[in-house]
Amino acid sequence: KLIQIFKKISLILMYVVFGILILFAAIYIYIQTPSGKHFVTKKVETYLSKKLKTKFIVGSINYKLPNYFELNNLYVETPQEDSLLYAGQLNVSIALLKLIQGETDIKNVELKNTIAHISRTQKDSNFNFQFILDAFAGNKKPTKVQKDTADLKLNLRKLSLNKVKLYFDDKYGGNTMYANVDTLQLTINTFKPDKLNFEVNNMYANGVKFTSIVSKHAEKKIDTSMSENFLAFKAKDIELKNIYVDFKYTV
Repeated sequence: KLIQIFKKISLILMYVVFGILILFAAIYIYIQTPSGKHFVTKKVETYLSKKLKTKFIVGSINYKLPNYFELNNLYVETPQEDSLLYAGQLNVSIALLKLIQGETDIKNVELKNTIAHISRTQKDSNFNFQFILDAFAGNKKPTKVQKDTADLKLNLRKLSLNKVKLYFDDKYGGNTMYANVDTLQLTINTFKPDKLNFEVNNMYANGVKFTSIVSKHAEKKIDTSMSENFLAFKAKDIELKNIYVDFKYTV
């Protein structure tokens, strides 16, 4: 009798495990279908709209698990109902399984038809995207920051920008910048943003316009404790076409 009981329990456990595996397989298959991707898109849109407490629209999400993700027609507003970001298409190829090992290995990032508006008013030191940082910061109490000498495990191999515009209006700091990039392609060998160290194998830029206007002196002293790393940018092969750069000082 005892053996029969163990057999029944083993059989039940086998059916439970098998049922769970079938359920996970069904979910995996479903989210790969157009209907499943639409469901995921709406869930992401709803969650982030509530989290950010502002308009967050995603036209569609496409992916090929586990390495490829695509966002289409992304639109984000500030709480003041001003346009913050519109991205026609964002493609990311990433080694998702490496995230388990604590390493972010991004094979390719491609951004198309994008307009970003970054600003802050004359009386507010926070930029207009501060609400995003606040939403994901939680209510954690500030702790003493310890110096971290370990390298950031972040790799970016290729970056492509097509029809990207950036408007930067910093009335608080007295800086106004505008950047328009028709085409920018970077094949990256070294990508260490925490160390300000970048090494590019190939750089191709065509139709780039950049203007900067400085209208007031910096009111605060530079924090020398954060200036140990200086920007290091190296490129082996550079091809530039139709580049316009303009700096103006009206202080």
